[in-house]
Amino acid sequence: MPVSAIRRDTSEGYGLRQWKREEFIPREDDVFQERLYCIRYEHEEEYVDKKGKVKLKRIRYYVAPTENDLKREKKVVSILSDKFKDWQEFGYIPSAEIEEGEKTNELMRTRGWRYWHQLFNPRQLLVLGLLMEEIAKRQNHQKKW
Repeated sequence: MPVSAIRRDTSEGYGLRQWKREEFIPREDDVFQERLYCIRYEHEEEYVDKKGKVKLKRIRYYVAPTENDLKREKKVVSILSDKFKDWQEFGYIPSAEIEEGEKTNELMRTRGWRYWHQLFNPRQLLVLGLLMEEIAKRQNHQKKW
């Protein structure tokens, strides 16, 4: 099945709904959804190569998310929902609209994304917002000295 059929493209344009500024996760009726499908773990192991040199080898493995993992993802969305508007106003997370251009139009056409924050997943936005919030607190604290 061609992607254009999945997106519901018509002769008038692309079929994907264009996301609004306050949206950072897809709606239930959106064509494309996001979900946590695996968790990647990494660790390094030492080994000796053919020349007798000790080297590090990165081992990666993947596991399916547990019910607790999915609960944590919901908690991330909940926390981010509470702070989202303020964090955008303070400049802690992106809020600018994506300007039209040869490459950026692809984001609008293929995903329906219109704002820069929509390129990040909720966990990334939460970490960025918390980090920026902490930096701002520390800056304000230093100014009082």
